Amino acid sequence: MFGYLKLPRRSPCESKKRYRQAYASLCSWQRQTFGVRASMLISYESVFLYQLAIDAGLVNCPADNTPTCCRLKNDWSNAWQVNPDAAEFATAFAILLAQIKVEDDVRDSGRWLARGGNWFWSKAFRHATEYFDGIDASLLPEVKRLVDEHIALENLPFTGSPNDYAAPTANAFGLMFGCFAKRLPSTSDQQVDLFYKIGQAIGAGIVLSDCVFDFQKDQRRGEFNPIKNLSQVPLYQQAALRAFSQAGWDCQTLNVDERSAISSPILKFAFDRIARFRPTLVEKPAQNFLPNRRLRRWASMRAGVCDADCDCGGCDGCDCGGEDNSMGCAGDLCCFDACASESRTGRIQTKADQLTTIESMKPDSVLDADVVDLVGVTECPLNPTGYIVIDGDRYPAKTNGEFIEQGQNVLVLSRSTFGFVVELAKN
Repeated sequence: MFGYLKLPRRSPCESKKRYRQAYASLCSWQRQTFGVRASMLISYESVFLYQLAIDAGLVNCPADNTPTCCRLKNDWSNAWQVNPDAAEFATAFAILLAQIKVEDDVRDSGRWLARGGNWFWSKAFRHATEYFDGIDASLLPEVKRLVDEHIALENLPFTGSPNDYAAPTANAFGLMFGCFAKRLPSTSDQQVDLFYKIGQAIGAGIVLSDCVFDFQKDQRRGEFNPIKNLSQVPLYQQAALRAFSQAGWDCQTLNVDERSAISSPILKFAFDRIARFRPTLVEKPAQNFLPNRRLRRWASMRAGVCDADCDCGGCDGCDCGGEDNSMGCAGDLCCFDACASESRTGRIQTKADQLTTIESMKPDSVLDADVVDLVGVTECPLNPTGYIVIDGDRYPAKTNGEFIEQGQNVLVLSRSTFGFVVELAKN
């Protein structure tokens, strides 16, 4: 379920270069610290964690001569200005995420590919475990407890809210992000707290987005998903948006220079991705299923008849194994293929007729709402971020630094990257 926190392709060239340099540095460090096989496990989440430390001024940017792809070279140690503590934690974090994903696949399916991956990366998993045990013996047991808590939610009929389902994953991410910040020198308690909150919000956003994106696939496969029907999709979608907006605002607070920061655009890309998502449900009637064309032709030649739904009388003697007939069989196209073409046309029309969208059911993105200059009520204290309610709808909001208590009337001033800017309404 990981892989949401990546930089969009349309980012400025300089941002893409610096991001790729950080990615290459971590990839090389991971390969040389945990083995060649571990280089396959580098994840966007671990790169984001390292980049967040760069944007916060806790870790130096990679040197200008840092390559954007390590190309399996070993000259990374000092020339690329990699922070050892941050790099080792981030790469071990990537391996831990991969281990959780592989073990989940083994537990769910037990397929040979998942079990083979568990064996293939067993050495890297063991080394990452030893690393985390070395810095904090209580860290991995707590993560395992949260993972087990998440598994328990999947094994029982889930009837809670989106936030209830996301809580174990959110707390696990917050724990790892906070521990990462503590490993860095000169980190203040406020920065550690911000890292923890960002991790919590990102963990919630990832797991909720995964539920939304995989809803239809899970329905087809009969796999677990807390979303029971289409009417619940907007609820989880909005919860994911609120999580990513909270993470984005906390990143803006943490970043030293927002103009050169990369972590905020990464979160904005994840925010936009879930905001643009339009789930559809396509009905595919079993009677309209047609096998591969070559298999159909081979079956018709073997049987000597056309199994398409027509009155052509069969295919018995032309170049393709059939006889010219009323369907117009000519050389390389037998009547079966002609009938199949008609059947395909009918299938497309049937699919179009049965296409069901929930566009009308899906609420607009929080940023699409026209609430500027309107008055709302704070649902929670804004210090300086939180949520406001306007006409029964919740919106992420923040102030320009002032504290506003719960239940106060606020005026929406403008729309920002992750929500709306408000101030205390004047009587």
